Amino acid sequence: MSTITLSQAREELVVFLRNSDLLTVSQRGVTTTSENFSGTGSSQIITLSNNVVRNIRSVTVGGTAQAVYRDYTPSYDVSTTTITGTFVSGTDNITVSYDYSSGTTEKVWPDYPQLVYLVDDVPRIGFDFTAHRTEVLGIGSNPNWLSDSLVTVKFYDKNPKSIDGYISTFRTKLKAAQTSFYWFPFVTVTNIGPLITHSELSKKVMERSVDMTLRFGFEQ
Repeated sequence: MSTITLSQAREELVVFLRNSDLLTVSQRGVTTTSENFSGTGSSQIITLSNNVVRNIRSVTVGGTAQAVYRDYTPSYDVSTTTITGTFVSGTDNITVSYDYSSGTTEKVWPDYPQLVYLVDDVPRIGFDFTAHRTEVLGIGSNPNWLSDSLVTVKFYDKNPKSIDGYISTFRTKLKAAQTSFYWFPFVTVTNIGPLITHSELSKKVMERSVDMTLRFGFEQ
């Protein structure tokens, strides 16, 4: 890859968390659907028919799974979501599976919530980049770079057993997918933090954080 784009790395992570079904589609307020499109054999833009697409679960061409950012590039927008790629020519040979919402109920976000809203908003999952380190490989006017990032994921709920369940599922999903990310070729869990109780709120809300390391982001 040429340059790591943190906004797209953030997008890749939030889609991974949503696709992992740590929270149910009912909790997230989304509907899962699929659509078929016809490939043209050249570069094309596919427009999904539903608004407020939260996450694309899969794109297949003739039954073969396509890799995000390698085979296609999504563009999420509140009004229109598109997929750009070059797909084999055929009739209805492209299948896109995705989640969409008709409101703002989504509970998995690439940020941390304001605590004052948590009472009526749990369960909730959020994350942010908490550190990013880049090393220069070589010398000269245009050397290569190697980047690592630290991401902290926070899980919020009123029940500590539910939080532990989310984290257990998260760890299982991440182990299965740790070498399948685009922006960072190797991703793993490092630390799990203590259970924190926000007793200052009108109703008790708890959180636990998990650190994940994103390794070997190679830039040219």
